[in-house]
Amino acid sequence: MLGAMPGTAAHAAEAYPVRPVRMIVPQAAGGNADAQARYMAERLSEGLGKQFVVDNRAGANGMIGMEIVARAPADGYTLASVPNTFTATPALFPKVAYDALKDFQGISIISGSPMLLVASPSLSAGSVKEVIALAKSRPGELNYGSSGNGGPTHLAGALFELLAGVKLVHVPYKGVSGSNLDVMAGRIPLGFASFLSSLPLVKAGKMKGLGITSKARSPLAPGIPTIEEAGVPQYEAAVWIGILAPSRTPRPIVNRLNAAIVEILKSPQARERYVNVGAEIRYNSPDEFQVLIREETAKWANVIKAAGIRLDAQ
Repeated sequence: MLGAMPGTAAHAAEAYPVRPVRMIVPQAAGGNADAQARYMAERLSEGLGKQFVVDNRAGANGMIGMEIVARAPADGYTLASVPNTFTATPALFPKVAYDALKDFQGISIISGSPMLLVASPSLSAGSVKEVIALAKSRPGELNYGSSGNGGPTHLAGALFELLAGVKLVHVPYKGVSGSNLDVMAGRIPLGFASFLSSLPLVKAGKMKGLGITSKARSPLAPGIPTIEEAGVPQYEAAVWIGILAPSRTPRPIVNRLNAAIVEILKSPQARERYVNVGAEIRYNSPDEFQVLIREETAKWANVIKAAGIRLDAQ
């Protein structure tokens, strides 16, 4: 128990927090990551007795906010709520002012969400295996839409190409709605789309849901197989959001935050909240989170290099 630990760090963790905590969100207000951060901040404020304040620091594809966290004092009073895209940033951009592996300490994941491989109703292929066969018979001819260059849906498509051994043509859109509209209309045959935006359209019969990008099927759509079980071994490209601190944050404080976050996520209120936004509750230990960050940083670096993806920060 924390109370039994000797030393200054343990006593600091017992008292933590003694002043407000800033939670950086490296994205604009209003998105899903922002909404989840605000919910978590509200509940942590209640549970730990001091205010947790969300501070949106958007810009440069999340790098502005993450640099603030990386350079902040490692005392538990500056945190970050980040999507897993930050693990791809080092490979996507030529200049990053922090080290994703060395400058942050994972506290816990707070949610996960799959994406969907969707197809136009007019496409002859009705399964992942049939899409692969069609793509191999027509290399470089089948288009797939995404919500933008270097984003989660683009990387999901690049991973699919790499593991399935096919060559598709990426068509980036400014957001997922444009891609979904063109898939429904048959202007492009395929798309990788967010689960929340595409599932209602699949259920309405406006496009086909061929495969879920996560490791396990979603309880919200148990009839749609994962892409791995549908024919692409080792495929996984789920979206997650997690809470980080600067590296060298005292471990007792990291553990205290982890315990508080896990307690929140185990509550019925959190379960209801997350279902309503199409997300699945996930949590892990700080050590498990660090392993995941390391594995995904290496994984996306390999995919990005193989696909030749390179972006300029904006």
